[in-house]
Amino acid sequence: MKIIKSIFDKETGITERDLNKVIGIEQETSIIECKRLNSQKDIRELVIKPLVGFLNKLDNSGGLLLLGFDAHNRKIERIVPIKDDSLRQDRIRNKTLDSIGSIPSSANGFTCDVIEIDVTNGFVILVEVSRTHPYAVFYSKIDNQGWIRKADSTKAIEIGELFLIVGERNYPIVYPVLGLVSRRVSTNGGHSCEVKIVLKNKGTAPGLDIVGILVFEPKHNDTEFSIRSNNKDFEISTDDRNNPRLVFKLFQPIKMPSYPQLDLNVGNFDILTPKDIEIEIKMTVYERKGLSFTTATFKNGAISQFNVTFSPYLK
Repeated sequence: MKIIKSIFDKETGITERDLNKVIGIEQETSIIECKRLNSQKDIRELVIKPLVGFLNKLDNSGGLLLLGFDAHNRKIERIVPIKDDSLRQDRIRNKTLDSIGSIPSSANGFTCDVIEIDVTNGFVILVEVSRTHPYAVFYSKIDNQGWIRKADSTKAIEIGELFLIVGERNYPIVYPVLGLVSRRVSTNGGHSCEVKIVLKNKGTAPGLDIVGILVFEPKHNDTEFSIRSNNKDFEISTDDRNNPRLVFKLFQPIKMPSYPQLDLNVGNFDILTPKDIEIEIKMTVYERKGLSFTTATFKNGAISQFNVTFSPYLK
């Protein structure tokens, strides 16, 4: 519930007083839309349509639907309470999950958070959705219609167009994983470690024309350490803060592409550090369709790595 938290600074315990704070301040955007909801016959147009539009956004930022609100010239002006008990939270959640389909059909790749808030003379509902499957597209099962959110409006897209979008969303999600090859401890407790870089791809398309950049940042500025490698394909230098920087390139057709679910050994490097020094390794991979980012920490020969994030280039 990133959007809800960004607006109300909390995910639970939202009150009518909290809602009133956004009146006249927040407005409809690419991630926020308001709708007045009066009856079940409005669900297709006022609930399913905007939610599908949010899920199909190219930037994958999702969206928040405010049900029981009125907006004028895109600015949220007032609360218009929902009074029909058949439009309660569970009904909206179940209808949303039952009415939104995906291509491919096996994806089911979205989250849906629904919050009901009691207000004077009724209630309002907040629905936040986000896509979790990297290349699925979504449509309404009610009428086999798709929509996509562009700027502050929702546009219709036909099923044929949805398949084209599926093709565009077959991204390679390429990222490096570090593994310890060997470790030597000196008499003063320092570490000399050989580390391998393995390129993985958890996406759905081969990765082509890849540039990987690893930047090594000590937790304390006065730390002295070094990065070395005999690999002729590695470029080792320093960044603008004098931190060691390692760059590798895998360009086609000279190098082998990175295929989904098939590891690719990039090469090894040595890292020499004093005892008990912790280093953060920021790793970015640029590919034709997008970039990935992940971090790892190195201390006394141990490597811990964190989850990868991926951002497609907008077209």
